[in-house]
Amino acid sequence: LLSGSAGKLFDRMLAAIGRDRSSIYLTALAVKRPPAGRVTDEAGRQLEALIRHHVALAAPKRLLALGNAASRAITGMDVADARATLRIINHDRGTSEVVASFHPRFLLERPAAKADAWRDLKLLIGGLE
Repeated sequence: LLSGSAGKLFDRMLAAIGRDRSSIYLTALAVKRPPAGRVTDEAGRQLEALIRHHVALAAPKRLLALGNAASRAITGMDVADARATLRIINHDRGTSEVVASFHPRFLLERPAAKADAWRDLKLLIGGLE
C-alpha cells in the first residue's frame, strides 16, 4: 500500500505530523491495484458500501481520505470540494471526522498542491494531540 515514490512521499507526510505507518491504521479503497493505478468512478461506487462498513468497524476518531476515489466514497464529494474542512460522517458505531486531501501520487504530479495538502494534515492533527 502506497509504495514507490508515492509511498516515500506519504511517509514524509506522516513524519511531518509526528507519525509513521506503525502509529496509524492504513487501508485502501480497492483490495488490489486497479488498472492504470486509479479507481474508476464505477468501481468507486461499487466499493463505497464496503469502505463505509470498514470505517464503521474501525470507528476512527479522525480519518484521512486520500484522493478523489476515497473522498467520493467517504464524503460523497470530490477531494477538491471536500478538502480544507472537517467533515462528519455517521456510521454504525457513531461518527468520525474526515479530512479529505490529495493523494501522494497527485502531489508528485502537481507539487504546487503540497501546500494545500500540508494545511489538510494540520487540520487532521488539530485537536488530537
